Amino acid sequence: MQLLLLQSVSTALVNAGYALLVGSLAARRWLGTSSQDQRQGQSLGDSGQAQGREIDRMLRHAMAFGFIVATGALLLTLWQASATMADVPLLESGPDLWRMFAGTSYGRFGLASLVILAAGAAVHLGLRRRWHGPVYMVVVSCMLLAFAVCRVATGHAAENGLASIATAVELIHVLSMALWCGIVFVAAWVTLPDFGRSGMPGRIGPYLASVSRWATVALVGVLSTGLYNAFRVLRAPADLIGTDYGWVLTAKLCLVGVAIALGGWNRLIGFPAVHAAAMVPGTARNPLSSIRFVLRIESVVLFTVLLAAAVLTASAPPTSN
Repeated sequence: MQLLLLQSVSTALVNAGYALLVGSLAARRWLGTSSQDQRQGQSLGDSGQAQGREIDRMLRHAMAFGFIVATGALLLTLWQASATMADVPLLESGPDLWRMFAGTSYGRFGLASLVILAAGAAVHLGLRRRWHGPVYMVVVSCMLLAFAVCRVATGHAAENGLASIATAVELIHVLSMALWCGIVFVAAWVTLPDFGRSGMPGRIGPYLASVSRWATVALVGVLSTGLYNAFRVLRAPADLIGTDYGWVLTAKLCLVGVAIALGGWNRLIGFPAVHAAAMVPGTARNPLSSIRFVLRIESVVLFTVLLAAAVLTASAPPTSN
């Protein structure tokens, strides 16, 4: 039981760290033009330049933090898996970890994931001063895609074959969920807090428009692929309440519904309020505070979704029984 809890939490942290990387990279792209303009002196003034540099610095730190969290949690996950396979205590499973790397498909893809994260961290460190350039964007994006492929290769969907429809759908699901969670994590804790410290410069509107648009795209991907996966792993609708796996899946679906409702509030009420306030210079009310509050609640809900997904990953679906 303790190992199952450890595995679920560490897996959720891997996925959260990965989401933070995806969300930070997306925000870097959406705000990149602004940062370049500020470096060239074409911004809205000294306060706007300082704010842009601070957001840029926070995004770089968020990328670094994402690499650290994902790498550490993945190592813990693989270590725990080796202990479970060998049926030995965690602290005695060091030799079994290397045997798992060499002798199992799960271990090889897990090791590949670790190498990708380590290489990504090295690229981020080496190119941190040029991370607005296309080289950084292309290289890190390819690494994050490769990491997602390796993660899917160790999941239930890969039992149908690496070239199967189930595996392709699961890859889209992983990428969509990472984008949705990453957008929310970064907006709630990194970019919007800094936007709010010195008013609402002209870039906030386009940024929020990108957040809203791509969160919707990611949500469509999550829901469509999640529906396919439910059909694939459940024998009948009754499995949603008739099996332990089904109960966890049902709880996950309810949490996704809560996250959708929170995101809908921001899209329909919060973001338009920011746009309206930006049209009235000197307004006393800053609606960014309410948006951040809702986004932070949504970020907690989405992390709980990732935790539920981790429990499902560690459990056998009804169709395998």
